[in-house]
Amino acid sequence: MIRTMPPLRWGILGTGAVATAFAEDQPLAGAAVRGVASRDGRRALAFARDHGIAMAFDGYAELCESDDIDVVYIATPHPFHVSHALIALEAGKHVLVEKPVAMNASGAELLFDRAAHLGLFCMEAMWVRFLPHLAFVRAMLKEHAIGNVRGMAIDVSRSLAPSPESRLLDPALGGGALLDMGVYATSIAVDLLGPGAVAAAKARWRENSVDAATSFLSVHSGEVMCTASVSADGVGSNQVVIAGDRGSLVVGPRWNMPSDVVVRDAEDRELRRFDSRPAGRGMWLQSLAVQDAIQRGLKQHPLMPWSQSLQSLILLDNVRRIIGLTYEGESPFGCR
Repeated sequence: MIRTMPPLRWGILGTGAVATAFAEDQPLAGAAVRGVASRDGRRALAFARDHGIAMAFDGYAELCESDDIDVVYIATPHPFHVSHALIALEAGKHVLVEKPVAMNASGAELLFDRAAHLGLFCMEAMWVRFLPHLAFVRAMLKEHAIGNVRGMAIDVSRSLAPSPESRLLDPALGGGALLDMGVYATSIAVDLLGPGAVAAAKARWRENSVDAATSFLSVHSGEVMCTASVSADGVGSNQVVIAGDRGSLVVGPRWNMPSDVVVRDAEDRELRRFDSRPAGRGMWLQSLAVQDAIQRGLKQHPLMPWSQSLQSLILLDNVRRIIGLTYEGESPFGCR
């Protein structure tokens, strides 16, 4: 007789936009969101009411210590990812940590080392890796559909008009385009090309010393060059273009959402097209993957392993060194 294990019971730390998107997608995964926590109990209560969540907690530790929670989604601002994930881990809970998993590579190492010591699952919430169009991209590259990969161009650009109080503008909350949007670029570069080294980078700055836009060049195995353009104040192509010696592969119109993929030969003739879309936003596919990994006893997911989160953050760290992006009081735990 085949036994099916019950859905894991999720808790959410944070009540911002990404927490809302996560909660709205979970019914498609059959996931049970049992609790939400905020530093402001009134926000937790409102969030719970809006999303049909049974428990609201006035404080993060209280949720993490609940016997009704199996896994905690960390949806607080960047500088608090490590410290809040450690609260959950120390309470015996598995964690899914919003991207970037830490402010820097040393913070990620600290977090992953602790998860390994405690024997608990921990993963960066790079949900786009679990979308079907990127599975198609990986399959095409494995089949050498465009020959040998020679280069990749990544664009992550949106023209945002954040309020003066926005997290995106606040250095104390890890503001700026690079950490918020550039992590998509470094993650897909590592995913498809492997580890790399940053050769050049340039930023455009806001008045409060966070970057409005950053572009960089990284070099990967086989001297494959990858250019990335990240902007929070301008609209770009939002495509990924992969150049091969026998063709090209284009992901768009917005590659880090459910998207199309077109494979063309050297004469620009269309060879293959992928245009399927998952239901909802697609974040629920990540939740299914997390549940499957935990129920199989895994501590990390093979599609988003700790090593690749570290490699992605190393690229971001190197870009930051070149452009001079620092955050006051930064440590492996974030900004204090």
